[in-house]
Amino acid sequence: EMTMGRPGGGGGETRTVEIADGKVEGDEISFSLVLGRGGRSFTMTFAGSVNGNEMKGSVTNPRGGENPFTGKRK
Repeated sequence: EMTMGRPGGGGGETRTVEIADGKVEGDEISFSLVLGRGGRSFTMTFAGSVNGNEMKGSVTNPRGGENPFTGKRK
């Protein structure tokens, strides 16, 4: 199943970015964010799982580095 949306910026920012390539299969999720700054753009790829009102997984940057992420429904 494909999903799309617009997350709000973090850190007090009010910018909006597009979610691309969003997929939900069972409790597994994946999506990409195309971000831009100073005339350049890059893609961050998220993959993880949802359990109740929480999600967690990893985000991969364009250089191949990986970091964990978490999210909780308000």
